[in-house]
Amino acid sequence: HRSVSKVVHVQDAPLSKLQQAHYDMMRKRLVIYAGQHQITAANAAVLLGKLLQICAGAVKTDGGEYIGLDLTPRLAVLDELIEQAQAKVIVVVPYTGALRLVYEHVKKHHSVELVDGGTSRTQRGRIFGAFQDHADPEIIVANPEVLAHGMNLTAADLFVWLSPIHSIDIYD
Repeated sequence: HRSVSKVVHVQDAPLSKLQQAHYDMMRKRLVIYAGQHQITAANAAVLLGKLLQICAGAVKTDGGEYIGLDLTPRLAVLDELIEQAQAKVIVVVPYTGALRLVYEHVKKHHSVELVDGGTSRTQRGRIFGAFQDHADPEIIVANPEVLAHGMNLTAADLFVWLSPIHSIDIYD
């Protein structure tokens, strides 16, 4: 039985100018127009979700599409963290649009797997098994809900929360 130490380090990453502009508009007006797309917050709960999506890097429109935002500052910090990791890395991204953007960025330079609600149980088992057995992938980019159910991913020495989430239960 080996002892596992846990170190929590908060690394701030500023919002890009585009993220900040969308965040400010949404907070003040409860609506954003992005080209032909409209993003509306009908109440405080929806507003919180939209603000968190903007912080993550992609916001869902009223029509159900995702508008990607400039994530350059956040991705630069993520790249630095990945380069400093001694072993494998898990990157948690709470929203589908942002999850896909981060995955596309990370796969340019690393072996990576995407795990979300659309990943079958069989596929998850294969991915997590390879990860634990020190094979590829070296990085998993995942939605937090798929990791919240008793996963044993101790091969990772770095667990990155790319943006805030609204569920303390899942964070715990």
